[in-house]
Amino acid sequence: MPVDQRGPSDTPFGQPCTFERWPDVPLRALAGADDRFFPLDLQRRLAAQRLGVDVDVIPGGHLVALGHAVELADRLTIYASGLP
Repeated sequence: MPVDQRGPSDTPFGQPCTFERWPDVPLRALAGADDRFFPLDLQRRLAAQRLGVDVDVIPGGHLVALGHAVELADRLTIYASGLP
């Protein structure tokens, strides 16, 4: 690893999440239809259980931003247009 680049943080998996509820903001769950790392059924189940929302599905796999950047940008634009 180059000297000017640091390694990944231990924080995400080294400390428990301490907030008690999600902030009072609109939540969305977006998933690639062909994600083999986190299959769509798993993402749907977790979004429903943990967030209380349905998953919006777009074409693509685990790295949807690389393979379907336009579709992702379009969907994020739609989400942003609905914000106050």
